[in-house]
Amino acid sequence: MNPGRLLLRWGCAVLLVQDRHLEYWACRAMRWRGFSDRPIHPKHVFDEKRASFCQKHLAPGISFLDLGSGAGTDCLAARDAGAMRIVGLEQDSGVVQQARERAGQGEPVIEFIVHDLERCPYPLDSGLFDVVNFSNVLEHLDNRQGALGEVKRVMKPG
Repeated sequence: MNPGRLLLRWGCAVLLVQDRHLEYWACRAMRWRGFSDRPIHPKHVFDEKRASFCQKHLAPGISFLDLGSGAGTDCLAARDAGAMRIVGLEQDSGVVQQARERAGQGEPVIEFIVHDLERCPYPLDSGLFDVVNFSNVLEHLDNRQGALGEVKRVMKPG
């Protein structure tokens, strides 16, 4: 085998092992530092740019649901855009507490609900929401069909 190719393969293998170990410790550090009840990747707690994905769908007067709301970044963006009803569902009670603190007493009040997205049905009425944000969540669920059915159920017709 070509020595350059062998060195490249070795370097990639080292990077993969390093990535796995760093992710392992970073996820556990979120729990140890009190940011989460369970190991969770820091991007789910602190990534302020997540909201940029759904910005074009946010408008004054809409009802907005964020499934897997984390620390509430997308819910805060919806409030800033003028959404009238905002709900976030997140399974980690520690992260929900952090989201509630971030949201403060602003208007409208953002409702954060502790709920495991694997458990269907969700504690929400049907046909309530104009926009449902489901960013960076589906790949973590086993009950994907149930979760997608719930997204369809809680969306307003059309």
